Amino acid sequence: MQIVQSSILIKAPVDKIFSYWNDPKNLPDLWPSIVEVRDIQTLENGGTRFNFTLKAAGISLKSTSEDIEFVENEYVVSENRGGIDGTMTVRFESEGGAVKVNIHSEYTVPIPVLGKLAEAAVLKQNQKEIEIVLSNLKDKMES
Repeated sequence: MQIVQSSILIKAPVDKIFSYWNDPKNLPDLWPSIVEVRDIQTLENGGTRFNFTLKAAGISLKSTSEDIEFVENEYVVSENRGGIDGTMTVRFESEGGAVKVNIHSEYTVPIPVLGKLAEAAVLKQNQKEIEIVLSNLKDKMES
């Protein structure tokens, strides 16, 4: 199991940030490796379930994401299954006049697909990508 995590402070209302984050159609604009989002369903808990395709190490991987825990304007825990299995928790914490957005992701690198030697490189790339995702979110929310 690999872990990547990062956080950023965004000067925007929490409901604006949370709403944007919780719309899977926005993910390709935030997440460089996500190339497609489809089959979006709203769940009874207020979260979503959707299929997505991402490109990792030049390989397209199809996965499904489902929000297994959802508290509006506070946090979302999503479970991903398929190309990459894992769990991602995103927390939205008011801090003064801003919101601290924290991402904690635990996942399994598909070793048979990428190879053992690629594992460390993928971990480093995923850490960088989480930071890009948060930076993109900040740019969109503060502009």
